[in-house]
Amino acid sequence: MKEVRRERILTRSLLVVIVVTFAILLANTLVTRDGARHQQRATEWVTHTYQVLRELDGVAAALYESEAAQRALVLMNDESYAAPYQAATRRLGQRLDRVRALLRDNPPQLARVSRLAGLVEERLTQMDRVVATSRELGLMAARQELARNGNKATGTAIRELVAGMEDDETNLLESRLASWRASVRRAERLNLLAGALGLLALAAFVLLVTRTLRQNLRNAAAISRQREILRVTLLSIGDAVVTTDGEAQVVTLNREAERLTGWSMTDAAGKPLERIFRIVNETTRQPVDNPATRALREGKVVGLANHTVLMAKDGTERPIDDSAAPIRSTKGEIIGCVLIFRDITERRKAERAEAKAHSYADDIIETLREPFMVLDSDLRVKTAN
Repeated sequence: MKEVRRERILTRSLLVVIVVTFAILLANTLVTRDGARHQQRATEWVTHTYQVLRELDGVAAALYESEAAQRALVLMNDESYAAPYQAATRRLGQRLDRVRALLRDNPPQLARVSRLAGLVEERLTQMDRVVATSRELGLMAARQELARNGNKATGTAIRELVAGMEDDETNLLESRLASWRASVRRAERLNLLAGALGLLALAAFVLLVTRTLRQNLRNAAAISRQREILRVTLLSIGDAVVTTDGEAQVVTLNREAERLTGWSMTDAAGKPLERIFRIVNETTRQPVDNPATRALREGKVVGLANHTVLMAKDGTERPIDDSAAPIRSTKGEIIGCVLIFRDITERRKAERAEAKAHSYADDIIETLREPFMVLDSDLRVKTAN
């Protein structure tokens, strides 16, 4: 009972460790997936901030290119600079559109973009006015238009606004980089923790498996010893013993059963019992219903009929008596049968001798001329001439 209890405890502990291990693996998977998503979002926001900074730099660069092309067009009075000037102003508008699209999730910055777009439109209008003045009134008038404070003030406001937006994006970038680094560290810690728990669970699993294997080996050794004891006990029984499986096929024979049936254990194993254990009625010589078959069929102990003779393999006949009982599993299912029988030749001889002696005594009593009675201890007549 102690070994069975210990085996049950080991089995339950092993199941618990397996469940815990799977839970740790599942939790590790979920945590890793969550960490990966968090890192991905943090990376996307960092990339997004870099894109905003690049586009803001592009706005400043496009504004500078537009002003440079405008000055060249005015000062050089060369229409070949008109195309670069128009291209630079288009790029400026495109940059603003991209900045506006990138900052749609940031209301304060989006408001600044609207102000920036207004200033850029105002600056482009001023630049177009200078170009038109140069074409209509000449270089001197265009220079005077360029020298106006409004032009410089608008350009300065644009640059200051872009610089302020870049500062905010740079601060946001630092915050997002810090969040990204924190997510990386968090993922590393969680992975280390999950790895450590996984190793502990694996160690516990290996330990329990080792203990279970050792317990199984001990159980197997104990079962082997018990089987050996049962085998020796079976061989040592004075009566003949035959065991069968649920299909009435021979499993084992002890030495006495081998002697009486004439079959060796090696030859008889796996063969139908009717072939090994052949019995007939002593008087009619008709086959007798096998008690083992009845025990398997009816599920109860069955005795052999009187005056039964066992036919050995070599043809030797012996009077026997026997009984058969079903073998049941722990669940109550019939899994085989055990047949016990013995040679009663000597008993039959004794019975015949006794019967002959009684008959001889009765014949003597019948020849007496005087009345003769045999009484029992209670003075009751047992026989009389």
